Amino acid sequence: MPFDRNSKEAQEYIPPRLSQKQIEAIEYLITKSKDATQFAKKVVIWFLRQTDGMTKSVALSVPEQFLGEEASQIEDSVHDMNSVSGSTHIDSVFQAAGTEMRLQHHRGTFFDGEFNGGRGRTIWCSWEWYSRNVSVLPPPTNEDLAKIDLHKITHPWEK
Repeated sequence: MPFDRNSKEAQEYIPPRLSQKQIEAIEYLITKSKDATQFAKKVVIWFLRQTDGMTKSVALSVPEQFLGEEASQIEDSVHDMNSVSGSTHIDSVFQAAGTEMRLQHHRGTFFDGEFNGGRGRTIWCSWEWYSRNVSVLPPPTNEDLAKIDLHKITHPWEK
């Protein structure tokens, strides 16, 4: 579980940079996840690539009018990849990799450091619980997602 955002641990934590093999293994796990849609897998992989080796806290807030049902798929898939009822347990993988970074989700939109109550979905990657100290990313473009071929992401030890 991430640190409480007001805690001393959160203020002092410096996330370690994950190795390229660790990042590749996480991406491979996501491609094989039964807990996420194909679209959400691409978005989550793109999203995690924006963390600079899991050292930078980021958020992606997608208004429903921008993506409609696909906005829900992103947040629901992050939820399911974290859930004890799912099979991915992505936060446990992050923890095993030696980072306190966690993939988080919330219904609603997040801009200017606060929830504005808008209809949308938000995901975070941070060591702080629902961190307000994140870089809010613009949604990925179709071109960004087209560059992610889930079938070409292989297990890092198979290369």
